[in-house]
Amino acid sequence: RKSPLDMSFPERKSHIIRASFLETADMDYVTARLTYHNGVFQNFYWSAAQCIEKYLKAALLYNEISTKNFGHKLNDLFQAYEAINPSAVGAHINMPGTTGMGREAWHAKPVSLFIDYINRYGSPDARYSLIGTYIN
Repeated sequence: RKSPLDMSFPERKSHIIRASFLETADMDYVTARLTYHNGVFQNFYWSAAQCIEKYLKAALLYNEISTKNFGHKLNDLFQAYEAINPSAVGAHINMPGTTGMGREAWHAKPVSLFIDYINRYGSPDARYSLIGTYIN
């Protein structure tokens, strides 16, 4: 691996996006899956929200779009992502065959609906039980 001092500007930018967003989003994704499958739903919502936020911000940054004013607003981030990736507009969730709880509830639903759900229940307010947690 090159030292950041030996990298070109685009390489350094990519390195920073990977280290700051993608690598931590990957860890949040693993945490979200583990907590979901173990019934720790409040932590699932938080980890899922963190994961989605970081992946969306990375995609925007790779496309030269500033994420400075988005904060933690998943719906706004997803709309900005849809603007640069038209195939995401109207996309539906394709759940794999699983015995996991919730497959029927989310399979073939719009991705934007899931983003909205996670935006609500994975928000900092929900994390500290200010709006409550819905458990199916």
